[in-house]
Amino acid sequence: AYEISTRDWSSDVCSSDLPMIPHDKANHFIYGLIAFAVAFPIVREYIALLLVAVLGSAKEVYDYQHRDVHDPSIADAMWTIAGGVVGYLIVLAVKLLH
Repeated sequence: AYEISTRDWSSDVCSSDLPMIPHDKANHFIYGLIAFAVAFPIVREYIALLLVAVLGSAKEVYDYQHRDVHDPSIADAMWTIAGGVVGYLIVLAVKLLH
């Protein structure tokens, strides 16, 4: 009889096997979500999402203008916007449930 030990299954579902988001991109995602959360109580949700997109894009324009000390990246802007989109979807889901 074969016994399954924790060692056998843990290697199959180890977190290191999961795709990892680079630390920098995760930060941009979180900043986008936070920016949406800050703007949403003040303006409508679609305006808050637009502000996140402008903020993420403007930050990368700034990085481009200061390439000597910053690294501009379209991917960074997209991760920031993705954080805002998640915030937007959460707001829409809550509205649909109520």
